Amino acid sequence: VEEKSREEMLVDKHGEFVDRATTAKILGVTRATVYHMLSDGRLDYACEGNRVDVRSIARYIARKGRAAHED
Repeated sequence: VEEKSREEMLVDKHGEFVDRATTAKILGVTRATVYHMLSDGRLDYACEGNRVDVRSIARYIARKGRAAHED
């Protein structure tokens, strides 16, 4: 059985787009941090800037995990 990727699991659970408050909960950060992450490109806007792209959250988590293993 093929294991689902983190990206697929997040999309299955939350859908393609979430609000900033949900993004903050997923990442364990404040909403202010989510705004900064959107502003500097670590996360992607969706729905004309009203939501956050869940796939970009998954990519961010994956990058963060890889960086931790490189230390």
